[in-house]
Amino acid sequence: MNGLFVTEKITPKCPDFNPDDCEPGTERYDADGCCKICEPKTCIVLKNTTHVDVNDCKSIHPIEVTSCSGHCGTQSMYSMEKNSMMHICSCCQEEKVSHRQVTLKCANDSEVVHDYIYIDSCTCTARQCVD
Repeated sequence: MNGLFVTEKITPKCPDFNPDDCEPGTERYDADGCCKICEPKTCIVLKNTTHVDVNDCKSIHPIEVTSCSGHCGTQSMYSMEKNSMMHICSCCQEEKVSHRQVTLKCANDSEVVHDYIYIDSCTCTARQCVD
């Protein structure tokens, strides 16, 4: 400045980083070597084993329950043709499901059969973006 050298400290603002959101083995530092980045998990089926509790009845054995999790593409871009912003959104949700049953034992020692939905596969599905 004004013919003089001035030292300036620049601290980069890194995006939030959660290793649980990364495809295994893809964690690395960005090109500047400052921020941790990775390839985000795509939309996948997550499995968890738990007991089911419904109306004071509990599954005799733990069962496998499923959910969809992962990142899907979203995009905002300006359209010259429409003279407005265009938004493209998709979310990770079930693609194929099956119906399963589990036997529950109730507090009064009776047994009931409970139906539940099991997710077989997940996919990124187009959705209307909320402005």
